Amino acid sequence: MRGLNPWKSEAWFGRFQFKEQQKSRGNASTHDTEEAKDAEEASLPWTPKMNGNREESGTISIQQDGKSPSTKSHREKWYTRYRELEAFKAEHGHCNVPQRQGALGKWVHNQRTERKNDKLSEKRVQKLDGLGFVWKPRSSPMTWDERLAELTRYKDAHGDCRVPRSHGPLCHWVKGQRAARKKDKLSEERIRKLDNLGFEWSNTCQWDERLDELTSYMEEHGNCDVPQGQGALGTWVHNQRQRKGNLTNERVQQLDNLGFNWGRISHGWDERLDDLIEYKAEHGHCNVPQGQGTLGIWVHNQRLRKRQLSEERLKKLDDLNFNWGKSSKCRGKKKTKRIEAENV
Repeated sequence: MRGLNPWKSEAWFGRFQFKEQQKSRGNASTHDTEEAKDAEEASLPWTPKMNGNREESGTISIQQDGKSPSTKSHREKWYTRYRELEAFKAEHGHCNVPQRQGALGKWVHNQRTERKNDKLSEKRVQKLDGLGFVWKPRSSPMTWDERLAELTRYKDAHGDCRVPRSHGPLCHWVKGQRAARKKDKLSEERIRKLDNLGFEWSNTCQWDERLDELTSYMEEHGNCDVPQGQGALGTWVHNQRQRKGNLTNERVQQLDNLGFNWGRISHGWDERLDDLIEYKAEHGHCNVPQGQGTLGIWVHNQRLRKRQLSEERLKKLDDLNFNWGKSSKCRGKKKTKRIEAENV
């Protein structure tokens, strides 16, 4: 006779014992009950939330090959994303988060995929249905009037029509209206409708789009110090520092709220050091030719400014066996040319 699976039997006993306690007290919290049902649907053990500094008496916390903690973590992540989707719906009026829009966009896409493959529990399907979740996004593009209605909702929520890039299709549509009018391809009726909405025909929202990109950069890297050579955003960040005196107080405050560094980027030296470490790993030395781009110029400048470098930076370069004199390869070339000249 096949033996009982201790994982399933202990899980069942834990759920049974908890249900009996809840019946006797009659005060189970709604959220705990929902999570317990989720665990029951997946035939998994469940440990209720902590009561003070201890768990509910009599419950069992089961761990088998690390499955229970990871399952709990997965469930918590699902509810975290669900709450993010609630906030998105409250702001945008719908649940159609673009797939490219970070973790939430990927999560929304995954919910559709899991339901299509019958891997999403009915409980979660019902919760998403309650938000007005669209399981099959329309493949055909929205009409002009539908986009106008979406822009109207955006203005009601934000007070203007300056749609940032993070809003995906709506932002592209707004840009398209400006381009169409510039080419005389937008009808007078549509121009009038947009004018009545307070539409801004000049591309004044470009600053807000860059601010939105900088916000995403800060969330990912923990700072606003975008290297100047890192595309359009790096150039924009550099320009804000140069033009601080010409910025409005509102824009200065928006940047200050992000912890914007108005001085020079402090970590630029360390970035170049990282480049030098990679160069040495590939070539076996630190003698970067001066004509080899930014890194070559930086290496040359370290030699010239050795007396001005801090002890910490000197040590970092010495640890790489940095050559403080001229490149040995360069000296070798000059010596070869001198010998050749003597032999002529």
